Amino acid sequence: MTRILRGRVQEGDTASAIVINATYDDYSQPGAIDKSNVRDQAFDLPHFNSDVKMLIRSQTPVQLGTGNKSHNSTPNTVPALVAGTATHFVRDGGGIPTFMNFTANPWVLEPGDCLRVWWNLSMRTVYTGFPWNAAGAMGRYVVTDGITPVTISDGFHCWLAWLEWDITSAALANWVAVPGQTGIQTGINGTGLNGIYTKDMSASTPISPWILSAVGNGVDGYVSTGLSGKSHEWFAPYSMYVDSVPVQVTVYGVRLVIAGVFHTQHFSGGNAPNALVLDYDVGANVSLEYTTGRMSAVQMRMG
Repeated sequence: MTRILRGRVQEGDTASAIVINATYDDYSQPGAIDKSNVRDQAFDLPHFNSDVKMLIRSQTPVQLGTGNKSHNSTPNTVPALVAGTATHFVRDGGGIPTFMNFTANPWVLEPGDCLRVWWNLSMRTVYTGFPWNAAGAMGRYVVTDGITPVTISDGFHCWLAWLEWDITSAALANWVAVPGQTGIQTGINGTGLNGIYTKDMSASTPISPWILSAVGNGVDGYVSTGLSGKSHEWFAPYSMYVDSVPVQVTVYGVRLVIAGVFHTQHFSGGNAPNALVLDYDVGANVSLEYTTGRMSAVQMRMG
């Protein structure tokens, strides 16, 4: 919301010290000239003349997943990784990929063109036992209630979904992460961990795997109880991606991929200290289920 609320100067207005000072105060207040005023909300269609092309084309929303809106139907299952870096591409109930397919009329993005993609997916996370308590699980801590050990977790696990595109050929055999996003990298930050730096996640959305809670009162500074968990029931994570290409790119398809379970990681030193890394120790009893969803896109040009 803009912080500058004063109306514009009108013909015949007196340029008095009061008016000038009040206007100056409007623009000099903290946050007045921020990204909201000079970028996000600064322009609307009336600001542009008729020679500027805003929307080049749009894609009718495509169906993702099984297409079945009933939560009683058989969902697709994404197993959590216990090794490797494999990702799961969103598909229908028969294993056929579901994505935005432009092969019949490829989208040619010229320098300065903007690609916007929106998506959502109906899903739920499933687990058995207490995966956050697994030996070696990241974010797992053993404390004491004064007498016996109590295992707790920082709760920083998540699934991750992100966008890929094919800009090589209509064969749709060369899917790569869209600009601003990377796939899972091995040996991240020179360690034995595999993951994605947070700076490379502009086309991602994290998905919570469970709800952790504890019931009890601390006594004499000690934790009085361990954690209990609850699976998320059906909900619909969604996200939006936008990027402007510096060189001509021909887009043949855009798809959504999913992987997990990740945990936050902070590395000391380096230019990219924050990441999500795969926690294989929680993966054996964790999965994600999904049914249907939608994806849509537009190609825009600002000049």
